[in-house]
Amino acid sequence: MRVIALILSFVMMAAPVLPALAQGRSKGPSVIRDAEIEHTLRTYAEPLLDAAGLSSQAVRIIIIDDRVINAFVSGGQNLFFYTGLLRATDTAGQLYGVMAHEIGHIAGGHLIAGQAAMANASRLAMITGILGLAAGVASGHADAGIAATLGGMSSAQSSLMAFTREQEASADTAALKFLDANGLSAQGMADFLDKLLKMEGTSSADDAFWRSHPLTSQRVNQVRSHVSDSPYAKVPDPPEWAESHARMVAKLDGFIDPDRALVKYTAADKSFAGRYGRAIALYRTGKIEDALTLLDSLIKLEPDNPFLYELRGQILFENGRGKEALAPYAKSVSLMPDSDLLQQGYAHALVEDGDPANLTRAVDALNRAVAIDGTEPFTWHLMAIAEGRLGHDGLAVVALAEESLLNGNLKDAEGQAKRGLDLLPAGSQGALRAEDVLADVSRQKALKKN
Repeated sequence: MRVIALILSFVMMAAPVLPALAQGRSKGPSVIRDAEIEHTLRTYAEPLLDAAGLSSQAVRIIIIDDRVINAFVSGGQNLFFYTGLLRATDTAGQLYGVMAHEIGHIAGGHLIAGQAAMANASRLAMITGILGLAAGVASGHADAGIAATLGGMSSAQSSLMAFTREQEASADTAALKFLDANGLSAQGMADFLDKLLKMEGTSSADDAFWRSHPLTSQRVNQVRSHVSDSPYAKVPDPPEWAESHARMVAKLDGFIDPDRALVKYTAADKSFAGRYGRAIALYRTGKIEDALTLLDSLIKLEPDNPFLYELRGQILFENGRGKEALAPYAKSVSLMPDSDLLQQGYAHALVEDGDPANLTRAVDALNRAVAIDGTEPFTWHLMAIAEGRLGHDGLAVVALAEESLLNGNLKDAEGQAKRGLDLLPAGSQGALRAEDVLADVSRQKALKKN
């Protein structure tokens, strides 16, 4: 599990945020990457996206490391889930109910409509404020002008919230349709709305969820009514989904709050998820041998589980046992070669090992990771190190250009790409990549000017 030190500055609209979590946590919310959790969320999302007529390939799922209970869509077809929300769900049904709701926002085009509504509300507040102040100045009653301005702002906010409530109800309707299309019960969705409604009265007015997802009893009643009439109401969660949900929550508990996890997942807990969460918590609290022993017992139960080998590799790697980490990392990628994160983890261990032969293997793994998803800056960072140590200066510089581009540092990306072109043969794959970086830099500069 890897935390990416990236402070979020998104406008959080409801029609719309783990290197491993163990490596440290930055101030403020951070995006995290974890192959297993992303796989779980993607598994839930794909049938719902299909029912919504959306391409799974076009939708990104992004996890935010923060205790806030929230989920939203932003930036087109990006689904954001807070770890606070993931850990607050008691069942897979509660989580995929929330997911269906957020997909309803994407399918309904609510993000674009919401942006227009915000613009309209801002214009209304501005116009009312200007007219109010002007009237106050003309009459000599400044207080009246200020009151009119505040009234206009309140009216604009009420208008926007009413629009948002309509979108929330619409997303609920769509979510229920997507669940029915897959024969999934909406009971979990109803249960989670009930939980949120009970929490609403005790939450701060500044809480992100209630700012972006205004709840009403009508919304809750709509979902309850659907459940009472649905032929799928009593259909249980798919067993593999229920298990993956339990493991996901246990993993997050173990990484994020290991001391409490050791209390929650006691040695007497013989469930797979319970032992998994405990193994992670033991590792996070420095009890490495106990963690490895417990993890090895889980590997015996599931010898073809790539995520268990990844975790074993991570524990060894982060505790100065890099050579021992290579075998479990290699096993993880052999079991799931199409995971860019597993390839990246394996490559990281290979790079740090220092053996020249392993540097070549690292480049191979990183190229596979890039072919799957080339948008991870850390993948390019490792590529630059590996190519540099192999004496491939041109390729190393181009990898740094890719990393800088993904991190939004256009000046460095441009300079490194130009240097790469000077070092590489014209028409080579590396030179072509450098030219692509320069083209992207030009496009982004043009967008900033506009």
